[in-house]
Amino acid sequence: MVILMQIKKWTNSVNVILGSVFLVLLLAGCGASGSSAPASDAASGTPAADPLAGMDTTGLSEDALADLTYLAGVGPVGLTEDGTPTVLVTVSSGMVGDETQSQEDLDARAGENYIRATLGDDYSITYQLTRPQYETMRSVIAESLERSLEGMITGKNYNFSEIRHDDHFAVFDVTLSGKRIDVNETLSVLSFYNIAGIYRIFDNDKADTYVVHFYSSEGKLLDTASTKAE
Repeated sequence: MVILMQIKKWTNSVNVILGSVFLVLLLAGCGASGSSAPASDAASGTPAADPLAGMDTTGLSEDALADLTYLAGVGPVGLTEDGTPTVLVTVSSGMVGDETQSQEDLDARAGENYIRATLGDDYSITYQLTRPQYETMRSVIAESLERSLEGMITGKNYNFSEIRHDDHFAVFDVTLSGKRIDVNETLSVLSFYNIAGIYRIFDNDKADTYVVHFYSSEGKLLDTASTKAE
């Protein structure tokens, strides 16, 4: 019974994290890719394919080419008629949780937040973004995730006094208020993995492994969790 209660608390926490993040997405009119292209084929030792292969980049300025290369780390890239680099990102209906939007709604909001958006048959939404639009989107997501982490500290589910992370939200250093890890803190690993996975969608330098280090209030390393297979 105790374990079931802890799992319920963890599930509620994850739902709060996901809900707050994707509510921000809806309000901002921005999106995330439901699947991320691998950063490299390191496991097989094969160099990653050139994401710009087959594209005609003749006449592009150095800045435009740099933007195009940068955005290629996020998702499929292209050029508008005037040669502006863009990237496509897709939000699944499960992530957004809103099946009431129409193509007309998305068309009406196009402009400042995105160039265009396409509603899929499965209610996923694919956005075409310039680099400034993408940068704004990523910043909004990062701020939302920071608030979610702060909520894990100030909330009642976990005994956390501090959470630090790297630039990719992939490595977390978590300091506890006490000297040991209980069931709640153990289950919190999945929340950190969810946060890491959300940011990875928006990151142009995608992390392959998520790591969570737990420290006691005295600074002693208590445990480490990682998605990397042993």
